[in-house]
Amino acid sequence: KLDGLYECILCACCSTSCPSYWWNQEEYLGPAVLLQSYRWIADSRDEKKAELQDALNNSMSLYRCHSILNCS
Repeated sequence: KLDGLYECILCACCSTSCPSYWWNQEEYLGPAVLLQSYRWIADSRDEKKAELQDALNNSMSLYRCHSILNCS
């Protein structure tokens, strides 16, 4: 379930290639933060899953991604 989520080396290349992040750096979290957030949400051992999901549940988190896919 965590395959592909823990290999991230935190280089932020995905964030620097993201036009949505360029335009809204002050508000939009960007792909690197969203990937790391999902890594903790998907981990069944994490005890603060609901807290993290609540923090990400706003219009400037996940929903600001426009699926341009420069990050992949």
